[in-house]
Amino acid sequence: MHIEIEGISDAEITQIIVSVANKVGPKYRFGYHSIEDMAAQAVLEGIKVLEAGKFTPGKDRSPDGTKKRLRAFLSVCMNNRMRNYVRNNSCRYSSENNKYNTSKYNLMHPVRVGDATHFFGDCPRPNEVESAEVIRYIRSKLTVDQVKDFVRIQNGVSIPAGRKALLIETVKEILNETQAED
Repeated sequence: MHIEIEGISDAEITQIIVSVANKVGPKYRFGYHSIEDMAAQAVLEGIKVLEAGKFTPGKDRSPDGTKKRLRAFLSVCMNNRMRNYVRNNSCRYSSENNKYNTSKYNLMHPVRVGDATHFFGDCPRPNEVESAEVIRYIRSKLTVDQVKDFVRIQNGVSIPAGRKALLIETVKEILNETQAED
């Protein structure tokens, strides 16, 4: 690492990078990444920004003023870069049929053992399996925005009454189409 900032030693720069990364990194934890992984990634992103020479000390050239400006600069840059990191390394929902996105999603969101107990001999009750299949079928027929609202309703989160009414009508139509096919 070769970063020179007027009035601040390498040790102080490192300390500032690590302290900002420890505040920013854990906010972006996802998938199998731990809090420490995300803090370390934030450190790397901070180093990249400073090595690129994008930081300027500003008008107040006192060491304290430069340190405050550096902390603020790193905080903004690390937040932006960590958002990009999560976006690029987690699933993107823009393409439903993209197998790469599905694989990436499955890696980032592993199945809990409790959800897969039927693989180990404890088969769920038939009604639970049937309900899960119906919910899965309904979700496959909804748009992305409708799925978001559907999941919110399943989890007990309220949504605006108009959107809820439209969603209920859409679900009724999907279920009526299914009954007509049978």
